[in-house]
Amino acid sequence: MTPPLVSKVFRILWGLRIMPKWKIFLWKLWHNSLATTANLAARGISISDDCPSRALESETCQHLFRLCPLATVAWRISQLGIISNSVSYVSFQDWLIAWILYFYNLDGYSGERLPKFLATLWTIWQCRNNLVFNNINPDGNILHTMLQQVMQQHVTFLARPFTCSKPLAEGPGPPGFLIAHFGSSFSGVPQLHIQVDGSWTNNSPLAGIAWVAQTVHNQTQEGQGICIHADSALLAEAMACLDALVWAHGQAYQRVAVHTDSEVVVQSLRNPRTQPIAITWTLSDIRSIGQQFHWCRIMKVNRSHVQLAHDLAIRARRGQLSLVPL
Repeated sequence: MTPPLVSKVFRILWGLRIMPKWKIFLWKLWHNSLATTANLAARGISISDDCPSRALESETCQHLFRLCPLATVAWRISQLGIISNSVSYVSFQDWLIAWILYFYNLDGYSGERLPKFLATLWTIWQCRNNLVFNNINPDGNILHTMLQQVMQQHVTFLARPFTCSKPLAEGPGPPGFLIAHFGSSFSGVPQLHIQVDGSWTNNSPLAGIAWVAQTVHNQTQEGQGICIHADSALLAEAMACLDALVWAHGQAYQRVAVHTDSEVVVQSLRNPRTQPIAITWTLSDIRSIGQQFHWCRIMKVNRSHVQLAHDLAIRARRGQLSLVPL
C-alpha cells in the first residue's frame, strides 16, 4: 500500500463526523496496536495467541475482523454486502483501505455506508472484549443488538450541535504560561491532570505515545503507552494529546488539564491559521473533543513536568510495553 494512498484514507477518516474514540480505534487497528492475543504474545506476554472465539486460530486482526465466525456473522448482519472471508489472501490493511475508499467514492462524507462499516468493526471489537472479559459469547442476536446500539450512538453524536471549536482564551495567559482552553466554561479547577508526550526518531517509522493521569481528589495515577506509526515527533505529540482526551472523556471527567512540552501543538490549537498541515486533522479532533468537556485546558510546560509520560512513551516506542485494550 503506497504512502500517498494511506495518507488519503486517513484524511478521509479524520474528516468524517464520527466519534473520536472510533478514530483512535481505527488508528490503532491500522497500526496493529490492538490488544489481540497474537499481538500480546508477540510482545512477550505469557499468553496463548489462540482466538478466544475459535481456538487453534491465531487472533490476528486478519482473523478477528475478517475470518473468525464472529466477524462473518457481524458482516452479514451489517447488510453492507461484505463477504469478509472471501479472497483471504489479501492482507488486512489492503482489505480495510479498499472498503473505506469504496464507500467513500460511492457516498462521499454524507453517506451512511462508511460509518456503518466502521461501526461494524467497532462492534466486532466490543463483542470480542465482552467474550474475553465478561464471558459473554456473542450470537447473532447479540451482534445485531450491539450494532444497532453502536449506530444509535453515532446518530446521537451527529445530532449534537456542531459548535465552533475556537479556544475561549485568546490572550497569552498568565506569565510563563501558554494555554489553549476549550469547553463551555473558563472558570473552575480541574478534576484531573494529564501529562502527555510522544517519542520519535527519524531512523524509524515507529513512535511511542503516552499519557499519565492523576486525579486531584485522591492523587491516584493511571497511564497508557502504545506504539504507533508516525511521520514526525509533532504528530506523535498531538496523537498522545488526543488519546489522553479520548480516555478522559470516556471516563466521564468534565474538567481536565493536559500538560505537554510541545509549544507548536498549543500554539496551533490556539490559532489554526498557524498549524502545520501534517497535524491538521489530529488538531481538529483535539478541538472537537475538547469542546465536549465543561473545562479543558491544554498547557505548555517544561519537559520535567511530563517526565513520567516521556519515559512511558520511550518504552512504548521500543516495544517494552504490553498493549492496552480500548
